[in-house]
Amino acid sequence: ALDPDATFTVPVITEYADIHEYYLYVDSYIMHEQFSGRKYSPREQLNLFLRGLGDQYFVAVSRARRLMDGRDASDTTVPEILRLTNLSNLIEKYMEEDGSKAIVRRAQFQRNTYNQTEKQSGAKLVATTRKWLDAKCPLCQTYGHPKNLCDKMAIWLHLKDACKSVDDKLRAQLSANFAKVDAERRAKKMARLKGTVRQLYSEGHYNAGEQLLTDYLDKLDNSCDPPMELWNPDGKQDSDSDLSHVE
Repeated sequence: ALDPDATFTVPVITEYADIHEYYLYVDSYIMHEQFSGRKYSPREQLNLFLRGLGDQYFVAVSRARRLMDGRDASDTTVPEILRLTNLSNLIEKYMEEDGSKAIVRRAQFQRNTYNQTEKQSGAKLVATTRKWLDAKCPLCQTYGHPKNLCDKMAIWLHLKDACKSVDDKLRAQLSANFAKVDAERRAKKMARLKGTVRQLYSEGHYNAGEQLLTDYLDKLDNSCDPPMELWNPDGKQDSDSDLSHVE
């Protein structure tokens, strides 16, 4: 759901694997801020991105900032090369030109110590396992394994045997716990739907909001789940409308 009251910390690159993953989180952060009514100009997006880079990016950050020299402080635009979508590649390019290697975190590489025999065994293993890639299991009707390696069937057989030891008390407990978890799941789904529709309505996208509700109700008509009360984005409950319930 698009919750304008939710807050998130500003991303910093030390929390992510590399500058490209960092960019994705900065972009998501700015998108959430915009949905919450806090819009960032291209210049503010640039400053936010550069501030989150560590000292190891000092040279690249300095070069990027020099491209803004001479611009009026009130000018909120940036050159095309400094737009948010281009920054990760630009900074990486500057780092390479400075002689620095790409900075990657949380990636561990081990030297390949396999001898030739092990490599050949590995090749045989790949050849053996890959032959099942397009095989269809006749038991579960899915692809990627033969019937004697069907996990779904193995689980079903275990459950079938376990049914013999389930008494009425345990059966009631299992049903009650599942109903509770399922109700919580559906409540969260309803909350997300409300938040999305509310956001669409607040931004004037009434047709999109109506379409979202219509699609949801169409899906509900084909569902076996019992209905749940639907929130009305106009603040009124119309009992004669199809919008009086939702999953």
